[in-house]
Amino acid sequence: MRKHQTDTTDFTRDDLPPLTPQEARRRRDAFFNAVGNSLRMFAQFADTLPETGVTIKDAQGYIYFKNRRALELMNLTDDSSVIGHRAQHLYPRHLWHVYIDREEPTLRTGKPLVDKVYGYVADMSTSLNRVSVFPVKDRNGTVIGLVTSHYRVRSKESAPNWYDAIKDAIEYVSENYAADLSVADLARRANLSESQFTRIFRRQTETSPAQYIVQTRINAARTLLETTDKLLTDIAAETGFYDHAHFVKTFKRIVGTTPSRYRKQHWQGQS
Repeated sequence: MRKHQTDTTDFTRDDLPPLTPQEARRRRDAFFNAVGNSLRMFAQFADTLPETGVTIKDAQGYIYFKNRRALELMNLTDDSSVIGHRAQHLYPRHLWHVYIDREEPTLRTGKPLVDKVYGYVADMSTSLNRVSVFPVKDRNGTVIGLVTSHYRVRSKESAPNWYDAIKDAIEYVSENYAADLSVADLARRANLSESQFTRIFRRQTETSPAQYIVQTRINAARTLLETTDKLLTDIAAETGFYDHAHFVKTFKRIVGTTPSRYRKQHWQGQS
């Protein structure tokens, strides 16, 4: 007898609009009520976790809970801008499709993804993370949503076997993102051919080495925009973008807004 599988058509769509705050609250309450008190208790517990980000969403991908750590990783102080939204609303396409592809099999089959190493999480960092995805079932046993958790890979011992092959290259990018980096140079540091390095890198981090370099530079630029009053031209140069126009265009494509607007939204300096 074939096992029942959840229809994930809505989950993968990119044209569903965000919910209004009122509708988000109503649907969130109905979602939690359908599961029972155990999910509410889990959410309360998850909010106390200091290093693990947790997200709860329904079968359409609408987010109904992010714990404090997950919000911190998104540079948010509260959940008002994420509840009732989907990954498709919050992230650029090259990121949200990663999350959807990662979570859809668990939603469809009910089979959890347990403690797998990936790149990319909600903060759009290039750090490696351990990710788990579990189905959320109602009282009848029907899968109606997902719980996703993630935390940083902090040591070589906690990483999988392939980690050694790209560890030095990843660390080199983190320390030298402003330099003139090439994929060929990174491959040599990993003692692999360029094609082998690119294949392993893409399979495990779900991005290419070239995209990884750009993302690391953008992350560094985000930090400078948040914490300094440096000119945009100086930030561009310090993060490896030697053409200001290219920096602005790339930043907007990846982050979803211009550097100037991002600074206004996330400024942490002294007024």
